[in-house]
Amino acid sequence: MSEGGREVWMNDPTLYMTDGSYTLTSSTDLKATKIFYYGGNHSAVKSYGRYFVSKWGDLCLFKHYPDDCPYNSDHLRYYKLSMEISGDTFVPLPSLTNPETKVYTLSNVPDGATVSWSISGFGRILSGQGTNSVQVEFYGSGSSTLSAAVHCRTGLVVNVPGLIIESTTAPYITDIEMFKYSQNTGEFTLRAITTNNSGTFNWSVSGGRAEFCDLPYPDDAIFMFYPNIFTAISFYTTGTYTITVTGVNPSNMDTYTFSKDFVITEVKGSTRSKSKAEKTQKNK
Repeated sequence: MSEGGREVWMNDPTLYMTDGSYTLTSSTDLKATKIFYYGGNHSAVKSYGRYFVSKWGDLCLFKHYPDDCPYNSDHLRYYKLSMEISGDTFVPLPSLTNPETKVYTLSNVPDGATVSWSISGFGRILSGQGTNSVQVEFYGSGSSTLSAAVHCRTGLVVNVPGLIIESTTAPYITDIEMFKYSQNTGEFTLRAITTNNSGTFNWSVSGGRAEFCDLPYPDDAIFMFYPNIFTAISFYTTGTYTITVTGVNPSNMDTYTFSKDFVITEVKGSTRSKSKAEKTQKNK
């Protein structure tokens, strides 16, 4: 039985299990979707919970537990799709009039297979149709889904799960740096590491008692050219803080948000020397 397209039943699916489109794995693999009853010459597809779905000979389609069927279930073999689309899932755009091009690859394509690519949203395929690698041009802000259908030499058509890609003109933030710039105890400077210094950046903090304040020495060279990517912060209690910065493109209000956790041991009024930075980071 196949999922993701036409439903097909056959007595022996071995040919389709060995053409390279699926890989033998274990029962604990969450990506395992197909099961072969090695001792019973039978196949099934995983359903929800512990249920399988399979066709029992010339009877109807059944939903059942692995061993609750008329086939020998002593030796079950689990298979997962061997193919996966890889490439950048976030694409910064210079502007809406300057598209960005990226390359995406489908892994483990069986010998002799051809790949039909499609994309919805804000991208177009420039080259590579029919092969395992395509060049995609992104021309707008929003979500796009890149999909692939693999036509195997056995006649099987495998629909590979699509890759969701976000493209935006918002400033792309890759990190937040925290450092001291001739500041008092418990006071620090923050800098957004970004691909576009010309955007605007909005800061927030959670996890304890802290407040944002004016930059120290704002006329110094370090702040002079791009003061918008900096801010200063004072901490009043120790603990883990989540600092978030959102980059905004003022021309169309596209946004990108990045968060990072800092463990703060130096606070105003204390004598501790410095903070410990970055336990986790999040972006969206």
